[in-house]
Amino acid sequence: FGTLWSRHGDMPRRTIVVFIRHFNCEVRKLILRANASDVDVNTDQPAKKSCADYVRALSAAFSPKDLASRSIPTSLTIVGCGSHTFISTYMERTRCQFEIYTDPSRVTYDTLGMTCNLGLGKKPNYIENSLMGTLIGTANTLMTLTTSSGKKSQNGGELIWIDGEIKWARRMQNTRDHVEIEDLKHVLDNQEKDIEKSNTA
Repeated sequence: FGTLWSRHGDMPRRTIVVFIRHFNCEVRKLILRANASDVDVNTDQPAKKSCADYVRALSAAFSPKDLASRSIPTSLTIVGCGSHTFISTYMERTRCQFEIYTDPSRVTYDTLGMTCNLGLGKKPNYIENSLMGTLIGTANTLMTLTTSSGKKSQNGGELIWIDGEIKWARRMQNTRDHVEIEDLKHVLDNQEKDIEKSNTA
């Protein structure tokens, strides 16, 4: 995985790596209450929303072309922990524009200090409230009988490398704890401002 964020040539390079949970973490077989879209009617407990919502939000907020044209040329990569057989369908149903890799051994997750738990935490802004967004993972249900979508309690996080060095990191503390999109935008903007200042000093 080191080749994803290592420096190539003389140009500065920034790589955002988003570690997601398992590939099938969308809610399945749930019917949502009209006025309580965050509740599983079968258990009356908060529904476990998904990293798939986050990947959709990333794809809506950023494009590979726009990231590459920033003052620090930037790429975004997504890493999961399930079978590679999930990648193509995951990309399709999340409308993902970015490359996706997987580490079923979860060695990279452990090395980078990612947590494992099934806590919900507060509901983030990137979560979709639509019924379609909640049920869209159903197509992968049968696949989980024969292949692994990844460890269900494995959480991920977001790390940013510049020229091969980690410059920013945030690890999920629960299953709905990806960094908000607007916060990620601020991080990118601030990094560019800092480098501009250092170049003019």
